[in-house]
Amino acid sequence: MSVTTQEATSDLILIQRAKENHSPAVAELINRYKGMVYTIALNILKNKEEAEEVAQDVFVKAFTKLNLFRMDSSFSSWLYRIAYNTAISRTREQKRAKAYEEEVVATESFEQQAKAFGDLEQDDRKRFLKKAMERLDSDDNLLLILFYYDGKSMEEIAQITGYSDSNVKVKIYRARKKLHEELEKLLKGETKNLL
Repeated sequence: MSVTTQEATSDLILIQRAKENHSPAVAELINRYKGMVYTIALNILKNKEEAEEVAQDVFVKAFTKLNLFRMDSSFSSWLYRIAYNTAISRTREQKRAKAYEEEVVATESFEQQAKAFGDLEQDDRKRFLKKAMERLDSDDNLLLILFYYDGKSMEEIAQITGYSDSNVKVKIYRARKKLHEELEKLLKGETKNLL
């Protein structure tokens, strides 16, 4: 969800207090953003323990460099950019760049897949969506999470990832297409298991 004006103002007050080493303000900022920072790290690293370490590193870096935060952008975008860069650096250090090959697109039509997905119970839909998201590469997964779950705008995602606005649009379009293909494959496999 997008940050409201009230939340942004609240962030600015907390940031001012955090700059003065006010522990409750620091704790509140961490509580407010720890979930998404961890999610970004986890989606890039694909490892819970490493994601937890990176999330801790992100907050240490952020609060060490808090005086560099310009109040002209949202704190969350600035923080998520640090999270993104820190996680990417970790993958380079450990040489864990992962590449996934796309499988052949299933032959079911979009309408059949959408109907099958629509017929599933909500819990099953969530389960299939989670499985399909896990099959995407880190970048695609992160872009979809930032756009759909966190409600970030294309411009905010561009700030976080360092991509141009137009590149973000293209990448989100492609990521949605890949997600659709993965859902289609999962549902086709499930249909075969039922028959």
